[in-house]
Amino acid sequence: MKGVAGMTGTATRHAIYKSLALRDNQGDIATKGESQGVTCKMIGLGLGIGVSTMIGQKYAVLLAAYSSFAVVHLLGNWQSMKCVQFSTINRQRGSIVMDSFMANEPIPTPYDVSHMERVVFPPWKKFNHHVVLGSSISQATPTTKILNEATDAFAKSPYLATSRKGRMFVVFREGATAEDVLSAYLMSQRYARNGNDLNEASNYAKKNTRRFITTIRKAGWKTESSVFLLNVLKNRSVW
Repeated sequence: MKGVAGMTGTATRHAIYKSLALRDNQGDIATKGESQGVTCKMIGLGLGIGVSTMIGQKYAVLLAAYSSFAVVHLLGNWQSMKCVQFSTINRQRGSIVMDSFMANEPIPTPYDVSHMERVVFPPWKKFNHHVVLGSSISQATPTTKILNEATDAFAKSPYLATSRKGRMFVVFREGATAEDVLSAYLMSQRYARNGNDLNEASNYAKKNTRRFITTIRKAGWKTESSVFLLNVLKNRSVW
């Protein structure tokens, strides 16, 4: 268990340090982070020895003390995660930002969203989990009729979309970029808000994607790279 925790911490620590760096000073951030970690561990070790000495062999009290410290530790980690600001877009952050954009409200900054994000509970729930970004063409268009209708409707678009049984499938064309992925997700967000009207959602995305990207960049969001790109651009098609 300790090995798994260490591996997970190593995999995520550098991303957190990078989010805290302002001028490519990740080395300074990492040094301070490790120093604080060692200091806190030494303090915790000293407190643990002192408390154990006071309690002695009273196992029920030891268990209660351990449980209390564990809860404090978890709460501290939870609160510290809210201080981490990611300026890249994923499903959850994208949904929060797009909702504000479509409501003509001020775009929340990465700092604002960091206090609104879910950390413990499944973060993908209620954030367009019904949308399959990067779908294969066979999954999105199971019949020739659906394929012909979709390719005609999205003939000049970097992606095409279909919907059935409450789900939306988005297929990306060869050469699709990170901004095209954001455009497709903006379309899906509009689709969920406007009563599942795919044509209206598609037209909305075409008209407002450029303004949306410009607006969120001013709020501090990075659109050149996206967490979406980790998976959605694996499947690409030509039509």
